[in-house]
Amino acid sequence: MANTNLNELPFELGARASLVFYQDSMPIVVEAEVVNLKPFQLATKNPSAGRLSRMRRALVVRQDNTQIWRLEAEVKDATPDKDRWICTLEPMKWSEIDRRRHPRFAVKLPVSVRAVIESDGQFQHSDVPGTALDLSLCGARVQIEADIEPGSLVELAIELSSGQSIQALAATAFTKPYHGQLGFEFIDFVGNAQYLLHSFLVDQAA
Repeated sequence: MANTNLNELPFELGARASLVFYQDSMPIVVEAEVVNLKPFQLATKNPSAGRLSRMRRALVVRQDNTQIWRLEAEVKDATPDKDRWICTLEPMKWSEIDRRRHPRFAVKLPVSVRAVIESDGQFQHSDVPGTALDLSLCGARVQIEADIEPGSLVELAIELSSGQSIQALAATAFTKPYHGQLGFEFIDFVGNAQYLLHSFLVDQAA
């Protein structure tokens, strides 16, 4: 459930976080550090943060062991400061991602996992096919032959049996004890993906 109490933000000075925004419907992930709480500011040496000034909305994702927090924010500014960028955001609401709150359904659906790779300031995307073995409103377990570190942010495209497909930004949650399987926690949905997923799961439960 979203929390609008901005006095209880799950961030402190020096916390590491992923700053996420979209360009041409593709997620761009920038690793950053919280340097100020009021106003809420993050600093990064990644020059891609300069693109943030043209955006209206951004997500800030913080991970601590098995816990994941998601902050929605309005973009105020992104300015260069010597060898880094200072990104100023206006927090709107935040929530903790907890996949266990929602029932999981056994499925067998085609999945494409898209890893976002940055090289010389340019973002490239590497697609790896897989199969979703279970699915919920908060995440999925996927059979896949890929070496993805826990905590990595990726884009998932899942083909639902209804003939529709959904796209979501997700964090890699685990690699063990399942061999060849990865767990993903959904962070953000593209377009009406959350509605489509909810409708699909309602049909599964019927």
